Amino acid sequence: MSDVDAHAVVATLVLALETERGRNAVYTTALPLAQQELERARWNARRECACARVDIATRLLAHLDVDTETPTPARLVAARHARSLVSAIERAAEDTPWAAHFIAKECVQLAEAPQRMPWAQWARLAQQRPVDIVARLHQTLAKAPSADSRPVTPARVAPARIAASSATMPREGSMTHHP
Repeated sequence: MSDVDAHAVVATLVLALETERGRNAVYTTALPLAQQELERARWNARRECACARVDIATRLLAHLDVDTETPTPARLVAARHARSLVSAIERAAEDTPWAAHFIAKECVQLAEAPQRMPWAQWARLAQQRPVDIVARLHQTLAKAPSADSRPVTPARVAPARIAASSATMPREGSMTHHP
């Protein structure tokens, strides 16, 4: 494996770590604003999953002798994204408590939008601690994309919102007019 490939694997792991840290922060901030027990349970379960993924990425980076705080351009973007979502939830809770739940819900959806990483394979690698972990990670990353690793499109980000808005909008060529 070339140095470029190894760097790409490390950069991907660092991005995955930062993404899951951000999700954890968003879930933690949103949890007190959940209005239904089912919603609270779902957000808490996802927060716990994000914590487990932080552990996986941290262990894999430790096996590679890579500092978990290694800066990369993508990591900085992921960190800013998470901070802005957390900030939006916090401001809503202070300024507009009546709307805070809806804003928290939207921020949770936005936090979940980034591409999924191959966590199941990475978890197995983190437990096995193979000597050739970089090569095995590269092999995992090079596999054909699954349905969960499709590129993020507007339809994948918020299918319910797109479907709802398209239901209220007139179809192209329609003579229906909505004031």
